[in-house]
Amino acid sequence: SSNSSDRSPLLCSQLDDSQTWTNESYSTYRGDTELRHISRPRSPPQLPTQGQMTPASTYQVLHRIGQTFSHVQYAVCGAAAMLAYGNNARGCTHVSIVCPAYARDVIKSWAAAASDMSVYPGEPDIIGVADKDGDVWTVKIEPMPYDEKLCTVDMGFGADGALTKILAMPALVNRIAAAYALGVCGSAAGEMCSDDVADDLIWLLSQICQDDRPEQQLTMQSVPAVRSPAFWIDFASAYPRLPGLFYDAGFRAGVAEGASRAGSPMTALPEDPFPREDGCSTLKKRRPVAGSSLKLRRRRREGPNMTRAEARKVMSDVSHRRRTS
Repeated sequence: SSNSSDRSPLLCSQLDDSQTWTNESYSTYRGDTELRHISRPRSPPQLPTQGQMTPASTYQVLHRIGQTFSHVQYAVCGAAAMLAYGNNARGCTHVSIVCPAYARDVIKSWAAAASDMSVYPGEPDIIGVADKDGDVWTVKIEPMPYDEKLCTVDMGFGADGALTKILAMPALVNRIAAAYALGVCGSAAGEMCSDDVADDLIWLLSQICQDDRPEQQLTMQSVPAVRSPAFWIDFASAYPRLPGLFYDAGFRAGVAEGASRAGSPMTALPEDPFPREDGCSTLKKRRPVAGSSLKLRRRRREGPNMTRAEARKVMSDVSHRRRTS
């Protein structure tokens, strides 16, 4: 009989090897009789289609991720994370997970061993996960370029108690702000992308103000990308509702001051004299300051031809005065 010690597990580095997907002839022995099996070359699996996932399919994929990768550091992010929190405004075409760079190979190795998951030669950052109907959906792996602890919450999507790690809402806010500051939603994507980003931020910030769990509290340290002038001046000032929501969620003047020292002046938000225990403001509604200019807001939305003074005036249009109940 063959020596079992010669059998080595399938390593992730072997997945991209063309020989992995070609079954060469092999021999087995039954007594003194040698049986030689010759099989035809096996084609590598095809990439899943980029169709629209239903909420049910998304939940099933999230459940399988939780079952299979419970021992791996990862976090579901993007539209699938928004859906997990209850926002179904936009459907998913895939599920995205972020992980440390070293964890990518671990995830792919476990996916290769799972009966309802697939790996793809030449696609190091993609695995396929099947739902209950047998449809295979794309899961995109986003390795982090540096070692960082992921702030996550555990959610269950099945009856077996398996928990899936979902990126905390403040971390989602920071990813959105970072993507905008890096130009992901630049001129090529158009205003529609910016409107979608604003909608996502408004929804997330509103949820953060209603969630009293410590891991869901927005702090200055949890949203470093929000401090970028490219986001705070250029984006937040274009959507007048955002500065107030950031303030309610815990964003304070010290963050703005850090960006100001970097060379971009901005209006600092005043400290809240009546903070709530959960870190959110008691303010429910804001009114424009008397004499505010709607034309300035419109110009800020329509083009970049504003002076810094005009931008600061737009930012100061949102009143931060508080009315006690």
